Amino acid sequence: MKVKNIESILTIDRLIFILMVLFVFDQLLPIYRILVWSRLIQLFTVTLLFLLIVKIINKRMLILIPITLMYALNLIYVGFFDASNFILYIYGILISFIPVLFFLNYRNNYRLKSKIMLIVNFTLITTIITTIIGLSIYPEASRVLATFSEKNDPTYVRYTSLNIGGFAFIYSLLPLIPLYFFLNSSKKKVINVLILFGIYIVTFMSQYTTAIVISMFVLLVILLTRVKTTKKVVICIFTVSVLLFMIIQYLNTFIYTFISSIDSPIIQERLFVLYDIIIGNNYNQIGRLNLWMQSITVFINHPILGGWTANIQTYSEHSFILDYLGKFGILGLSILIFYYTSIYVYFYKCKENKKQGYIFLSFFATILIGILNPVNSLLIMGFLVPTLIGIGEKNVYENSLGF
Repeated sequence: MKVKNIESILTIDRLIFILMVLFVFDQLLPIYRILVWSRLIQLFTVTLLFLLIVKIINKRMLILIPITLMYALNLIYVGFFDASNFILYIYGILISFIPVLFFLNYRNNYRLKSKIMLIVNFTLITTIITTIIGLSIYPEASRVLATFSEKNDPTYVRYTSLNIGGFAFIYSLLPLIPLYFFLNSSKKKVINVLILFGIYIVTFMSQYTTAIVISMFVLLVILLTRVKTTKKVVICIFTVSVLLFMIIQYLNTFIYTFISSIDSPIIQERLFVLYDIIIGNNYNQIGRLNLWMQSITVFINHPILGGWTANIQTYSEHSFILDYLGKFGILGLSILIFYYTSIYVYFYKCKENKKQGYIFLSFFATILIGILNPVNSLLIMGFLVPTLIGIGEKNVYENSLGF
């Protein structure tokens, strides 16, 4: 009997499929991260990734440069000030390459993308359902999960073992909203609508006020934008922002009554804070605004290379983009611009897509999340968004990336 060699077993297609499945589980199944054998799985994942890179090195992998640069600076910072998480951070960097490599090499492989999206949808629906059930029992669980630095804490383990989505999971759902609206024209409309409802239910149940505000803003723009072009969406974003500002400014009593009627004390408090920011009340007493100002102040004082060269470790920890600016100055800003521009050009810019506005709105939501919270959302930007777009229109990316 002839024994197959390793090359014939681990073909590129099989490697990328296995890696994508492992990546989706790692990102969308909280319980996956506390499995007894999770460290072995992580080692197995990294080993397969290196095998894949060796097999498919080509010019398309240039997109890894801005991603690597963006993470490299943070890796230096982690090495200086947070050595205990150094290995895990490297693992996080490496697995972020998986969806990028997948999409660059299989962007027109509709059959493989469909298989992956079946797993994504199944995993996403599973975590949405378990999160809804979990938050029904432990209403504060999702917010509590965001506060743990020690992953062996019994409370963290209990909530995660119930597969309750935490901070990163909730915020990673938001940029998907425009894309699942976009996919309503596809054959799987019922599944897409169910996922949309699920996203909004878990967002509200999680009590992350910023996530709720962003999700409602995105929904409002979608409903008001009839022509789905980037220009129309940009105009609508500006118009909705101005109208909301005017409403808040001139309907004080109504807004105050509305916020007061909300059952959740946490959401109520956060909305009052947001309300105070907009109307200018107690400007200097607002906690999150002061936290953001910490990073901005560090940038002003150390504009070229940022605060890390001066051994400064105090940042807002509430804004991925502002913290990056504070830590690494103009150097960091240049890398961020390079990073986001490259992601948009490689993954989002689809000249032939008549619904480009949806895609732009998803990208806008990702940037907004990066400004308002410490979430990078590379999962969304590097995989789910372009894959969802590709599933919606098979040939939307053909001849559009310029490779």
